[in-house]
Amino acid sequence: MRAIVTALVLLVVGSAGALGALNFDGVTSPYGFVTSLDFHGQTGCTSCQTGYVLRTTNGGVDWEKVTLPPELIVAMFDVEVLDANKVVIVGSGHIAYSSDAGATWSDAGGSYFALPATQRGDLYRVSFDGDHGMAVGINREGGPLTLLSTDGGHTWSETASPDPADLPADGRWRAADVVYRSSGNSYVCGSGGRLFSWDGSAWHLHSLTTPAGTPHLVCLFPAPSGRLYVGTTDGYLISDRIASDWTAPTTKKIEPPAGAGNTIHALWLMEDARGKPQVIVSRFGNTPAVSWNGGTTWQEGVLSPPTAGLWCLAVRSRVSLAAGPARARPSLQIWVGGMGKAPTPAGLWRAVSTAPKLLELAPGVIKPQPRSLPK
Repeated sequence: MRAIVTALVLLVVGSAGALGALNFDGVTSPYGFVTSLDFHGQTGCTSCQTGYVLRTTNGGVDWEKVTLPPELIVAMFDVEVLDANKVVIVGSGHIAYSSDAGATWSDAGGSYFALPATQRGDLYRVSFDGDHGMAVGINREGGPLTLLSTDGGHTWSETASPDPADLPADGRWRAADVVYRSSGNSYVCGSGGRLFSWDGSAWHLHSLTTPAGTPHLVCLFPAPSGRLYVGTTDGYLISDRIASDWTAPTTKKIEPPAGAGNTIHALWLMEDARGKPQVIVSRFGNTPAVSWNGGTTWQEGVLSPPTAGLWCLAVRSRVSLAAGPARARPSLQIWVGGMGKAPTPAGLWRAVSTAPKLLELAPGVIKPQPRSLPK
């Protein structure tokens, strides 16, 4: 998941004073268990654990349940909507591909999928830059697995994964998130403070720490400014230029809502005119929250009906900006997905939050940004 920015009709709610709770309404029932959600313009799609997907072609106003073909009824973990038509979902031993906005699905091909299904690994995250993409997961031995596509996800081939010398002694390591770029560095992150960059031919390890120690790295968010943000299990944002060697990254402590835990499970943000995080949307466990002041205070999400567990977060935004830094009052449509709780389960929830005052934001935040997530 992943966090997403797309165009949205500006919705103004609340006031310039205290914002209070951020109320999320369930928009699908009884369709749980949503594992990931992505949008591209008005096209949106979910991945699910239960043999179907949910799709929308009007920005989430209406959702359609589509049953996957029998060969694709496996656990699915992550979705990427490449454009108005192409959608890719990765899962257990399979990648599902759609060329009609999720209406119909086929099993992706390529050299990797010539292997018998019993020899394939599980794919947990996927990221695209145009028609070029990377899917990451674990092989049958529990080591990292990396696949590449150059045709929008229709076919895939295996490529080199991080060097075993840079992994735990038993060789078992699972990437928690991936950001793929067709030129320059791509990134995966995971346990033990390991951030790996890939320059198109080789992987390079960047061992990240915080003042609290060596955290697990959970999620990635590439900002339009060229900075990459990493969310950790100890409540820190670690960031540096995407093209840097990560020898001196910036760390920022995030104080989450009380009782929500420190782990930043999902991340989306807007930078201010100085290049600092100004608007932060995150998921701390089962608590989605938005901060309009760089993480100092939070508007905490309340879900109705309640959830039995959240797995993903996505954001759609509208900001009217001229070229260069400008004062604006952005509005966010925030989506979370997961497992519903009986007797009235939902799989997706939606809320709208608007900045309580004008903000001075960095140039470029109106542009569509890559997603980071979970998801």
